[in-house]
Amino acid sequence: VSAIVLDSQNNNDANTSQQDTIYVDNKIEQPVCDNYAIELRRCSGGAATAFRSLSDAANSADAGKTVLIRQGVYEQALVPSHSGIPGKPIIFKNYPAEEVTITGLLLKPAVDISGHKYIVIEGLNISNVMRWMYLREAHYNIIKNNKFYKALDGDGGSKTGLYIASSSYNKVLHNSFEDNPSDSLSIVNSDRNLIDGNSFRKAEHSLWAIRCGNYNVIRGNNFHNSEQKIGEVYDCDGQSGVNKYDATKYNIIENNDFTFVPSSGNHSAYSGIQFAGQNSIIRHNRFHDTVGPGLRMALYGDEAAINAENRIYNNVFYGTHFAGVDINTGNREHIMYDNVFKNNIFMKSKFVA
Repeated sequence: VSAIVLDSQNNNDANTSQQDTIYVDNKIEQPVCDNYAIELRRCSGGAATAFRSLSDAANSADAGKTVLIRQGVYEQALVPSHSGIPGKPIIFKNYPAEEVTITGLLLKPAVDISGHKYIVIEGLNISNVMRWMYLREAHYNIIKNNKFYKALDGDGGSKTGLYIASSSYNKVLHNSFEDNPSDSLSIVNSDRNLIDGNSFRKAEHSLWAIRCGNYNVIRGNNFHNSEQKIGEVYDCDGQSGVNKYDATKYNIIENNDFTFVPSSGNHSAYSGIQFAGQNSIIRHNRFHDTVGPGLRMALYGDEAAINAENRIYNNVFYGTHFAGVDINTGNREHIMYDNVFKNNIFMKSKFVA
């Protein structure tokens, strides 16, 4: 699965030194200038093109352009108008060593690359907005080295965080996600996406979810949720208007740290992963200090009715306060079979009601 994800993504960063570069600088007085002095941050004596607003720069940038955003606070959404092409992405990133923040209570979402391909979003702070980011019918994009902090739309559900829907071959790399009133990352009806090397903290529902998506890889991330569960994998029963069953296959969850979930009080215990997929692999993960089970092999309703032919091996389950693994029985209409557990370590777990 990893090979399929990586080899199919022809969206490696191009050599930006050979690309045209434009700038965004909210300190300049006019909307656009072509005599921008980079070191002085003013429209005088230079030869670069600069825009005052993110929207104007995003409208202008086409394949092969790099948009460098200067330090500042921008209270406007970043919505590209064009797509890149293979070998010539459109890159939106912070100017080196400068901090760029996109914020604002009207931003829903703050960044939207829906319908586009070969876009790179890099090095931005997205904070105190209603929703973080959309990728809907978006393919071959890279989201890396950004900080997503404090989404505010408590009614946004799966769309409140980084929302990937009907999208494929995207990479989410080395970002941090913290403080979401629902789900920090949702992959819905989407295939062959890579989530690698990120840090996730504090979401009031789940840190991440795969819903009726296939061949996705969740790898090398660090998860800690002080509010509820960490991950969810299941089919779609009306999620985002999609109904697909027996349709969450061939995903890999590997080499992640599941470091904490809290007590749920009198409710069903929160899980490291609440899992109801098919033909998938869970391997080389470390589950520890979870007050609920590290892994719940779940059966419930129609969205989690088939849990079959999965392989769970070489994981560590340490110090859990419910069970290392909790296997549900469901009812006669639910299906669970041929799930193989091998070479896992279970240590110092204890049951706490």
